[in-house]
Amino acid sequence: MKGKTKCSKYSIQYFSLGHCMAGLNLITNRLFGITLEVVPTKKGESWDRYVKKLRLSHETEGLIGYVYMDLFPRTGKF
Repeated sequence: MKGKTKCSKYSIQYFSLGHCMAGLNLITNRLFGITLEVVPTKKGESWDRYVKKLRLSHETEGLIGYVYMDLFPRTGKF
């Protein structure tokens, strides 16, 4: 098959979400001195039960804020 490839020929591997989050934490910590920590959401704070809430803390400034990560597919989500 000249000029064409089949995806089934290749072994595609993905990083786990845990490894990706650990890598993101490592990068933000080394570059900016910021630590990411998953914290529980309060009732009514999130639009879906799988949304993760991250606390961003700077090594000298303390709490910077929070980031909500909606990482998983679901019906009606674009």
